[in-house]
Amino acid sequence: MKNFFFKAAGAVMIATCLQGVPAIAQTQTINLPQPQTQGGLPLMQALKNRASNRAFASEKPLSGQQISNILWVAAGINRDNGKLTIPTAMNAQDILVYIATANGTYLYEAESNTLTLVNVSDIRSQIGMQHTAYESAPAVLIYVSDQSKLKTDRDQDFLSALHTGSAYQNVYLYAASEGLNTFVAGSINRESLSQLLLLGPNSKVEVAQPIGYPPSSSEE
Repeated sequence: MKNFFFKAAGAVMIATCLQGVPAIAQTQTINLPQPQTQGGLPLMQALKNRASNRAFASEKPLSGQQISNILWVAAGINRDNGKLTIPTAMNAQDILVYIATANGTYLYEAESNTLTLVNVSDIRSQIGMQHTAYESAPAVLIYVSDQSKLKTDRDQDFLSALHTGSAYQNVYLYAASEGLNTFVAGSINRESLSQLLLLGPNSKVEVAQPIGYPPSSSEE
């Protein structure tokens, strides 16, 4: 299971279990497929299509490849020197991306392109007030800043907010290119999420970003 890839049945693992299909047992470490760095819409077209949509097709899971791509655009490594797809002040690389699913919550490890299990429960309903949208989305990204990495005299909250904005805008553009729905929510339960994610005192929960396919019947 340690070398388990998100394919076929693996796609079900990161989505709501359908029609009584039992949940796949959680595994501590999951190796993701390599992110696809070719293709997609031209940048200007993706910007034209970018929008916030809060409705999701709960019965349609994301593929393992899509999960890998989403996490890579959010805060993955895009150069041999270890720098990221997002800019951070003095290369602080303080942004951590967690992904909450029906079968547990995982931390994205950019260097190894893996997921590490941090909570075996489905925490999506506990993220914030828009729980219906969170529960219907197959994946909810939760952005956290490790502010111990922001060793600067500047306002740490200001910098972490800037870095988070770069990450979720990248995901917005990927969603626009892939025909997925997404939105960003700042009204979230930060204190309880800190406990659910086992965060230390220097970690700050920033925002949450559900992502998934739009409903087949209509789009909000």
